[in-house]
Amino acid sequence: GELARTESGVLLLAESGHVEQMIEHVRSNTHYDLHHRGCLWALGHIGSSETGFTFLRDANMVEFLVQLAEHGHCLALRGTCFYVLGLLSRTSSGRD
Repeated sequence: GELARTESGVLLLAESGHVEQMIEHVRSNTHYDLHHRGCLWALGHIGSSETGFTFLRDANMVEFLVQLAEHGHCLALRGTCFYVLGLLSRTSSGRD
């Protein structure tokens, strides 16, 4: 999460490919395991800063998280998404 608080940190995250891997895992995985929820928590902490939130918004991840929180088949996953959305709402952009 701390790395995403600066523009250079977000650039480093984007270049590393780790965030894209986590986003891909969350979007494509139909088996909701601990790794899946761990990716959600990591993305939530990244998105808890303005620069990180912008990064996730540009990847259309915010809308996906809302849909998953509302319609996910696994209750634990829906709860995790709810808390992740709470992390995203720490930013002024996330509250809009």
